[in-house]
Amino acid sequence: MAAKITMDMIKPFTGEGDVVSWLKKVTLVAKLQKITDLVSFIPLYLEDATLALYLELSDEEQESAEKIKEKLTVAFTDDAFSDFAKLVQLKWTGESVDVYSNEIRRLAGLAKFDKTGLENVVKLAFVNGFPDAISVALQQVPDVLTMDMSKLIDHARILASKQQGGTLAAVTIKKGGEVGNSGRLEIHSRYLPKCRGELDMSAFDGSQIKCKGADWVRLRVNGEYVTVRAVASDRLVEGVDVVLGVDVIDQLGGVAVAQGKVCFGALGVASVCQESVSRESEHKLNEGCGGSSSNVVIEDSDFHPVFDGQKWTVKWFWKNGRPLTLTNKISCYDKKLEGRKKEEFEKEIDRWITEGILMPWKEEVNTGVIPLMAVEQATKNKVRPVLDFRELNSNVMCHTGDDIIDVCSETLREWRQTGENASLVDLKSAYLQLGVDEELWPYQLVNYKGRTFCLTRLGFGLNSAPRIMSKILKTVLSKDEKVRRATKSYVDDIIVNESVASVEEVIRHLNIYGLITKSPESLDGGAALGLRLSRVAGELMFQRGNTVPEVSDMLTRRELFSICGKLVGHYPIAGWLRVACSFIKRSAAGARWEDHISEKSMMMIKDVIERVQLDDPVRGNWCVLGVKHGVVWCDASKIALGVVLEIDRKIVEDAAWLRKKDDFNHINVAELEAVLKGVNMAIKWGLTSMELRTDSATVEIWVNTVLSAEKRVHTKGAAEMLIKRRLGNLKELILEFGLKVVV
Repeated sequence: MAAKITMDMIKPFTGEGDVVSWLKKVTLVAKLQKITDLVSFIPLYLEDATLALYLELSDEEQESAEKIKEKLTVAFTDDAFSDFAKLVQLKWTGESVDVYSNEIRRLAGLAKFDKTGLENVVKLAFVNGFPDAISVALQQVPDVLTMDMSKLIDHARILASKQQGGTLAAVTIKKGGEVGNSGRLEIHSRYLPKCRGELDMSAFDGSQIKCKGADWVRLRVNGEYVTVRAVASDRLVEGVDVVLGVDVIDQLGGVAVAQGKVCFGALGVASVCQESVSRESEHKLNEGCGGSSSNVVIEDSDFHPVFDGQKWTVKWFWKNGRPLTLTNKISCYDKKLEGRKKEEFEKEIDRWITEGILMPWKEEVNTGVIPLMAVEQATKNKVRPVLDFRELNSNVMCHTGDDIIDVCSETLREWRQTGENASLVDLKSAYLQLGVDEELWPYQLVNYKGRTFCLTRLGFGLNSAPRIMSKILKTVLSKDEKVRRATKSYVDDIIVNESVASVEEVIRHLNIYGLITKSPESLDGGAALGLRLSRVAGELMFQRGNTVPEVSDMLTRRELFSICGKLVGHYPIAGWLRVACSFIKRSAAGARWEDHISEKSMMMIKDVIERVQLDDPVRGNWCVLGVKHGVVWCDASKIALGVVLEIDRKIVEDAAWLRKKDDFNHINVAELEAVLKGVNMAIKWGLTSMELRTDSATVEIWVNTVLSAEKRVHTKGAAEMLIKRRLGNLKELILEFGLKVVV
């Protein structure tokens, strides 16, 4: 060989690291040195396991450079699953955005993504690998999924430079990990940022400072937080513990220096609290930060959620303390998925795999799996994959009798009293933001296209999932008193009273605790708990959020009940439709769910659908303000009881109940029953003054006698005790809630 070879040109390869990159470097060095004999050149830099592999090759294989490369690549390259796992876990840690992007593309290529899917995978991993502040900003860039990757990198580079430009440039590491204070800036965190590789910084005098690591921290001024990135070092400038970038000072509201005092923002002291710490050091960090750390542990009898400063992890509890052995072997119920539905279903599952929501299961499968299903959301025109957790749910603890689980009708009453100066906020893929403890992954296995995956997030269909989501969201919202007063939530939906706090403040608060939201919606044109809102003649009105269902020529009892449920749902006002749907369901023939209904029932449901399409009774005023006095309309017939609540001359809610087939009570008893139900509805709205309207003169006399207490109610007949019991209940309600009632 003509060229002189030195051993320091290439580091020997022992099997650790990226063999593909190493071979490329060897080939490049050989080319620069004009070395053509790669067969003799490559073995010079093999050591340990790689050299052992080379010595085991046949004489024929040792004479071929391509064979040597192939054997090394096969032996020391991770399989596609391992590379994909690395891709999912890869996070931006402050390096050059271009370096970060290239590493993602390299791992995606090793994971065997072809050209058609490579760009999308790279974009998704690229955006999701950034910290929340940058990731959310990138997700909100118009046409981000169709944008050229180079332009996306430019956006990320700008955001990253702002984040880094606004860094707590350095924190001096002192003995025992304690950080002192500098001027009026107090550093309370006793724990250093996580070390993620050594970083070099230039000091003020131009000298190089070796930094120990970097992580995200929070600055606090007068209760307001700013999340920035910090690096830590053994030394900075003599006598200086903390250096702030100009961008950080700007985010803190500026700095004022007067008479030797330094104040950030309008006034006060800034605190630095580490945002991500170990669970073991959480209580110590809370001491240092006055209990204001973003680390959260929630105690509950059914589950144990933990927020470590970056993400939520949930562990549910088993009944009797013992896990369930699943027996189901069915992979997917929808074997006959076709067309658009199948395409959207598979597209969403593929997204789950790409984002690490579903991860390849490499261990032995000793139990059953959770079946996959496709559920079509007509209101959103999309197909959602869900899992059939029925077998698992039989052994998962879930108590629904406390105040954590909200009732939709009660939440609607609260939301409608918020006023028009409000916005709607919805968490983005709410359940999928909550990770599941790895200990529970074996119980969330699914089969998809012949491969086994584990669901690493909270699944839609788990019996305790709504309760988990509700408790986490309520806990997070209660962490800030201003945010708590401004918000009301239902599972993953939030209404924000902007007279108390802006929607931006609420979203920022949620982001601190790892909850990402969709773009907020105004009430006008938005959707609140299944109701579509719009302004009509200057007033904010609601109407049904779903479309009126279509009816085929023949229906089963299951299909009929489903249609009636969609027609009435949880709507506050439905008028005649309530009684009509209930009566049709009662009239339906058959005993089993799959039995076909009678011709009479078919005729009635078709007639109802036609009437609803012409004039839908599901509509009314959204805002119900100044709830103090109302009018309660009560009525009864031989078929049903009905109640309508009117406030400020507007109907706000109605309800109806079919009478039992064997209800032989006198009509006056039914009228009195309707009055009781009407009073109960008024109490739910918080009314303390009401006017009862009934068309029964007898009931009017009975109620007035109870209100005046001048004499006893005299009634005879078979229903005497039933009447007295109902009047007694009415009197107790009036006294207990301090009601002022006029009939």
